[in-house]
Amino acid sequence: MKRGIRQSNIELLRIISMFFVLIVHACFQSTGVPNNIDFHNNEIKTVFEIIFEFIAIPAVNVFILISGYFGIKCKFKSVLNIIYIIFFLRLVLTMCFINPKEANMETILLLIPGYKDWFTSTYMLLLIISPVLNTYVYNVSNSNKVRYLIYYLCVGWITGWGLSVWTEYQDGYGILHFIMLYILGTIIRYYVDSKKINNYNNLNLLISIGLVLCIVINVSLCIASIVISNGTMSETIIRRLMAYNSPIVILMACLILIMFVRISLKSKAINYIAKSSFSVYIIHQFPLIVPIYNNCFNDLYIESVDYLYPIYIIAYCIAIYIFCIIIDQFRVYSYKLIQNICMRRHLFQ
Repeated sequence: MKRGIRQSNIELLRIISMFFVLIVHACFQSTGVPNNIDFHNNEIKTVFEIIFEFIAIPAVNVFILISGYFGIKCKFKSVLNIIYIIFFLRLVLTMCFINPKEANMETILLLIPGYKDWFTSTYMLLLIISPVLNTYVYNVSNSNKVRYLIYYLCVGWITGWGLSVWTEYQDGYGILHFIMLYILGTIIRYYVDSKKINNYNNLNLLISIGLVLCIVINVSLCIASIVISNGTMSETIIRRLMAYNSPIVILMACLILIMFVRISLKSKAINYIAKSSFSVYIIHQFPLIVPIYNNCFNDLYIESVDYLYPIYIIAYCIAIYIFCIIIDQFRVYSYKLIQNICMRRHLFQ
């Protein structure tokens, strides 16, 4: 398996994962964590929403696992490209939403990569420290990496996910969780490259069964907590189940990555669409768009017919994905234009 060449199976996984991110944000982020009242008033829609949430929740972890699987190359041009993606799209969106005469300090802050965006700021930090992580990855034996990772996971799950006393690891929104996933991605790469992971017959079937079981467990526990527990206790349990550092959510992300790396696929169309995956996130999670996005799906939850609700969610998310890709073409064109100018003037070479 050659490095540096876009593999359509992984690019397809990026597309699906970003679509899942749209789904996650269309569910609990938009309508709120469901409670007993929601369940009894809109039982069918609430169940659909819970199922969608727990099918899609591993998406963020998958993105970081992919980074670890291939290894982040912290080159100047790569960093510049990411910063340009964020800055260009935020600039365009800011110009669309804010009248220049009403611009203030908040307007300037909106242009800063990572402002009011936990994922982008954390990922950029991971990008900065990736040379250190790569030094660790390439100089420590795989057995030691596995041993240290198990120790870290156990401590993290007990103190961060379970007891919520390790605030940096709580819910998996911090850099420590990203570091853990990055190293886990390198371990998966080791077992894939060594062919050890391909020695098991019917592995994809076992992975599929494992994913279904994980979803069933999470959905069942979520519904049970809503029906049995009071509002506060129920929300606490559900937030633990959907936390990015949840053992089940991490396991699902690993199983999904392993399933896709075993697929042989070549497609220029998939590779082309996947290039805009990060831009889809930047656009739909822009601070001024988030309230519109949330209100849209909250209204959809309230007004749609029960059995049509999941179809509407999927259709809306597909439409948003396509719209973001179209918007991103302006960024792609402008970046190529700047690249050509720089190459003519022998800059950044």
